[in-house]
Amino acid sequence: MITVRVNLTARLGKQQELVQSIRRLKNKIAEERGCIACRVYQNLDNPDEFVVFEQWKNEKQAKAHLDSENMAVLVGAGSVLSRDISVSLTKESSTADIEQNFKERMVREEK
Repeated sequence: MITVRVNLTARLGKQQELVQSIRRLKNKIAEERGCIACRVYQNLDNPDEFVVFEQWKNEKQAKAHLDSENMAVLVGAGSVLSRDISVSLTKESSTADIEQNFKERMVREEK
């Protein structure tokens, strides 16, 4: 299993716009071939900090996702709405390090 992790810190006053962008993309990412899970976490102490945590069946599918339109839109939105953004691909499969400081926010489409 391969993990793609996107860390974002919203610019001042841009948190809601960033959440809306993540919300629009979360389900699209989850539907991509090879995606096992896509979760969004928000820092309990600093609600401007988010982690998009994606699990992929294999490295080939994870790398295809990194080149996908969905990832381009996420990084594009992040570059405009975030003051910090980083993307990493690892073989880790645990959210333990995130869960110590972050709370999972199931950012879903509003009905």
